[in-house]
Amino acid sequence: MGDQAGGEAEEGFMDAVASPSGCAELAGSHADRTWDKRMREFISPDLLILDDFAMRQLSASQADGLYELVSERQGRSLVITSNTAPSDWYPLLPDPVVAESLLDRLLNARHQVIMNGPSYRPNKEPKGPTDKPGMLERLARRSLLSQVLATLTGSRSRRIGCLKAC
Repeated sequence: MGDQAGGEAEEGFMDAVASPSGCAELAGSHADRTWDKRMREFISPDLLILDDFAMRQLSASQADGLYELVSERQGRSLVITSNTAPSDWYPLLPDPVVAESLLDRLLNARHQVIMNGPSYRPNKEPKGPTDKPGMLERLARRSLLSQVLATLTGSRSRRIGCLKAC
């Protein structure tokens, strides 16, 4: 879904700021002294997407950076995509105090959309030019995503940011 938001941005739905390395990039920005610049980049968009959240355990510096980012964006639109349930996120954060504070901010002011069904990444090759597995599912998800983004941002001329694999 986060990748689809990037597609919407490419088609002129809204401007985008993206980071393929997400939380690792934030954590590393202390070392290369780009922390303030990176934070401004991810605080400024009208909508921030944390794509593939909780895929793996975060380091202490990644969790701290994410906590600071979420705290700075308090009250602004945030979309989290994840293949795991929120109850499974706590053990992925090394410091229980940071975990509680971060997840409290992420989970207590939310609208949850659960999307069950087949993967939009088909596991077989198309049989012909018009036979594309999962095409209807992808279109349905894209339509839902367009509605969610329009509702969250309130217009078609906003900026989104995307942090991958936090």
